[in-house]
Amino acid sequence: MAAALAPEYPYIDEHSVLADVPADVLWDSVRRTFERPLTGVVRRYAALVGAEGGRAFVVDSAERPGLLGLVGAHRFSRYALTFTFEPLGPDRTRMTARTNAVFPGVAGQLYKTAVIRSRAHRVLTKAMIRGLARRATTS
Repeated sequence: MAAALAPEYPYIDEHSVLADVPADVLWDSVRRTFERPLTGVVRRYAALVGAEGGRAFVVDSAERPGLLGLVGAHRFSRYALTFTFEPLGPDRTRMTARTNAVFPGVAGQLYKTAVIRSRAHRVLTKAMIRGLARRATTS
């Protein structure tokens, strides 16, 4: 499932995490996180790669509490990050983050090698979704 308005980019990967909070609480927390201004190393990285509008992602589709679709672009890639939220009980949710992306041109292919094929994206995405789940359970 890709974000509702995003073009169909090639599938990259998906990762899931369990959170001990209701789906709507997790959804709200994730949305708030991605609507905040970028700070620190993420802000510097976004500037380095030329992220459009200085943002890594913008909300593309939102169907609370089941789907949150984000899209973004920079000089090496255009991408979609789609979160789905599956209630597993009143206070437990499986959150899945699916990445789709395209890497145009030679520079895009070099970036893909550095980020995707090196498995850095996998490591960072897993850490990100664990952090999102943790933040929702403590807020």
